[in-house]
Amino acid sequence: MEKIIIDTSFLVALLNANDNLHSKAKEAFFERKISKIQLYDYIYSETLTVLRYKAPEHQCESFLRFIAGFQMEIYLSNQKKYSLATQYFHKHKKLSFVDCLIIATAKLENATILTFDKQLQKAFKLS
Repeated sequence: MEKIIIDTSFLVALLNANDNLHSKAKEAFFERKISKIQLYDYIYSETLTVLRYKAPEHQCESFLRFIAGFQMEIYLSNQKKYSLATQYFHKHKKLSFVDCLIIATAKLENATILTFDKQLQKAFKLS
């Protein structure tokens, strides 16, 4: 089974019907028949923060229900991922540290990243 890490940009688009990428996110999500999502602590916190400040108020609750509906576990990062992410952070000057953590995690776990962040996509391919 394919390991998938969903980035905040994808989660926000998937949950926010007003997002211009909502339809594309829904299509990609259901097309893959995703049954298990790897949700990491840093993506969880970033997604809740983005939803709080950039989406309608009820979207935080929708996100929490979404997680409960898929019975997702929140995975914790470790030192190995942080060390690799720090290397990527020095290499990719335009990425946030969270994006570098996503790349490090995906590389270490041989996972696919679902994201609409073009810089993250490009950096992942180059790393």
